[in-house]
Amino acid sequence: MKSCRNVKCHCFFILSLLFRCLIIFNISLFYLIYFHGSTFLFTVFRCKWFPSKNRDATCFRPVRENRNPTPPMYCTSITTPQCQNQPYSLGSLPNVFLQRNVTEIRIELEFYDALLASGCSENLRLFLCGTYIPFCAENQNPFMMPCREVCEEVQGACLDHFRFLYGGLPWPNKLQCHRFPSSNDDARTCFMPGDV
Repeated sequence: MKSCRNVKCHCFFILSLLFRCLIIFNISLFYLIYFHGSTFLFTVFRCKWFPSKNRDATCFRPVRENRNPTPPMYCTSITTPQCQNQPYSLGSLPNVFLQRNVTEIRIELEFYDALLASGCSENLRLFLCGTYIPFCAENQNPFMMPCREVCEEVQGACLDHFRFLYGGLPWPNKLQCHRFPSSNDDARTCFMPGDV
């Protein structure tokens, strides 16, 4: 089954198809032009070689690819041990890191067990849980994360403990405070400890 004529005749489609083939078969464009001439591109992809969609039912239309499918968000009950007894019981998945596997999130949260045991900040547990399993706010934004101010308070109180407990490692990239919205934003999409 071949592609329909009027679909294949679009220049962009032809070039994108050619470059995909070149990548798949590891052929350089230089090689094709050097040995076959620049007219090669236009002789190989002659539109008259493809069936017409009006006369032939054996042709097919191209299927649009969704290169970055966004998984649908859903609210779920929180089952990770580190996030029990929190002010909220429903979390939203996937999180901002596009993690939707609760086991994967639980394992990642276990990394912080020693820091949680240190008691460096009373908001550390809320901050970590709100980051990895954001608060599910129905009829609002898809989820609500901790505000930047919570992050800054936790980082300020726990950074030295973190470095001591984890052999001098820097503060984790996922927990960098610039990633979190400020409580002063007009469309507030975050929560402070007293909000939930």
